[in-house]
Amino acid sequence: MRTQDINACLGDLARLARQADDPARLQGALALLESRKAPNLKALRAELGRETGTPQLTYRLVDGRPTSIGPRDLTWALLAQILKTEGVK
Repeated sequence: MRTQDINACLGDLARLARQADDPARLQGALALLESRKAPNLKALRAELGRETGTPQLTYRLVDGRPTSIGPRDLTWALLAQILKTEGVK
């Protein structure tokens, strides 16, 4: 299969996961697109963000690679950083 076709299929999978309210599959599809350095990833994230009215998925960097934020990663320092970024005083 062509790389472009695989990236398009992963994009469709992400859209279906969003519609089915399946965050694990959505995260998985986006992570695969990220690892493939897919050119359609930025547009897809913008589309999914507009669709739900929520911001894009949040992640943190571990060894230079994006990974999702889990409950154990939530610290006061991270919360303060998020509030500062959002302009909350």
